[in-house]
Amino acid sequence: MAERQIKYQIYLTVIWQWLWLIALISTLVGLGTYAYYRFQQPIYESSSILLIDEAPGTRNGSDYNSILTSERRAQTYAQLLVADNLLSQVMQRAITSTVAPTAQQIADLKKQINVQVVRNTQLIQVAVRDVDPQKAADLANALIAVFAEQTQQLQTQRYAASKDNLSRQVKVLEQQIKQSEDIIANTLDISTRDKLESTLGQYRQSYTNLLQTYEQVRLAEAQNNSNVTQIETASVPETAVWPRLIQSTVIGVFVGLLASIGLVILFETLDTTMKDPDALSKQVGLPLLGFIASVPELRKANKKSGLRRPIVMEQPRSPVSEAFRTMRTNIEFASVDHNIKSLLITSPYPSDGKSTIATNLAAVIAQSGRSVILVDGDLRRPTLHGRVGASNRVGLTSLFVQSDLTLDTTLQSGFIDRVQILTSGPQPPNPAELLGSAKMGEILTQLGARSDLVLIDAPPMLPVTDAAVLSQHVDGVIIVVRAGQTKTSAVVQIVEQLRRTNAHIVGLVVNDITPRRLRGYEYYYGDNYYYGYGSGNKKQRGARANNAQALT
Repeated sequence: MAERQIKYQIYLTVIWQWLWLIALISTLVGLGTYAYYRFQQPIYESSSILLIDEAPGTRNGSDYNSILTSERRAQTYAQLLVADNLLSQVMQRAITSTVAPTAQQIADLKKQINVQVVRNTQLIQVAVRDVDPQKAADLANALIAVFAEQTQQLQTQRYAASKDNLSRQVKVLEQQIKQSEDIIANTLDISTRDKLESTLGQYRQSYTNLLQTYEQVRLAEAQNNSNVTQIETASVPETAVWPRLIQSTVIGVFVGLLASIGLVILFETLDTTMKDPDALSKQVGLPLLGFIASVPELRKANKKSGLRRPIVMEQPRSPVSEAFRTMRTNIEFASVDHNIKSLLITSPYPSDGKSTIATNLAAVIAQSGRSVILVDGDLRRPTLHGRVGASNRVGLTSLFVQSDLTLDTTLQSGFIDRVQILTSGPQPPNPAELLGSAKMGEILTQLGARSDLVLIDAPPMLPVTDAAVLSQHVDGVIIVVRAGQTKTSAVVQIVEQLRRTNAHIVGLVVNDITPRRLRGYEYYYGDNYYYGYGSGNKKQRGARANNAQALT
């Protein structure tokens, strides 16, 4: 549960750290979206509603087949509303032109029309979009008018032939009846007159039957024809439906927000630098000896003076100084099973701060009353003499080539009490061979006899093999990693390299801690951040702090 909470805190801290980038990208995307749509040509939409009044003869109550037929009819009408021949007539009527539109014009108009069947109703909504609001309304009204005319014409044609045939027969019988009546009026012979009246009766009966049939056809036509009625006329729209500036801008900001968060997650995924000390400790199987915070103010002051005085001397009551005292205590605990008389301090890269750690650690150990000899084991790019104000004319390399030199004439005293300095001396052509020689082992043995602890500031391990060679002559090795800059894979690599040489690795020191570089570990930054490097409440961390202070 605690680990999950820390992970959530890490995610929130990552987002907070990159909040400026997230806000910047979201703002830029939002402004870009606004600018893009602001200069787009507005599009207006005019809509109308069409009522399909079903013929009485097709209504079967709540019968499922009737409902299905009604839905199919509505869908059919929706498809017919965008038929090419219909749209051609619509365009001619809307723009009052006798010239037939081209196929491309019809296709473009079809894209402007949206026909939707209103569910569970007999209504069809027709919407037309155009850059001209008046034209959009004209097209919508013309579309429904032409469709209603075509629908009525198609339905009328189904009964037109029967009605025409019956009408012709009725006219023929009317003529025959008229002729028979005239003949009867001029005939005097009774028998002949009787025959003519019988024939006239048959004509009249046939005439009556035809009229009844004609009326039945008309009734069938009335009962089976559906009416198409425009119940809402399309009006000229006053506002554009596209672009929607506010909605589009909000969507743009939201997309920018998601994109920026994804970009931050990608950055963090690709960033393999050390940000979780506990995870690194578990991965390499080494304890965390200390956490040293970044002190930019002291760094600036030392840069102006030309020296790099230890912070434990400049600010002895600062949290960073207490962190070095806790680190000293942790090293003492680590030496319970292994008697450590010599310590090698190295790191993966040159900029991890190992020399600063070595100088301050030597000073804080000396403050506890123990004697320390600080050795500059970096024979390629020595810096220790400049940090402690010592001369580098003679030093470690001088002991290899000048037999008349002794440790008495080589060791120097800097501005750190109870700390003697052995600088690197003149730069040799073969640093690795010197550090791995038996002579180097003899020198370290002599230095161990003169002090309680020998601290060696060694070169970084990835560029050169000097530290790995030198680790065979010491009792323990401390690896310094820089928070937020040292890659986890680099630490794993040098730990494996040291273990292949059977070196005793005491633990890890996390240097240059800032809230930006270590995320989700608030106990690193509190008043007692230097006392703990795990979970626990404030009371537990305070107890660890009191124990550490008592030991120092």
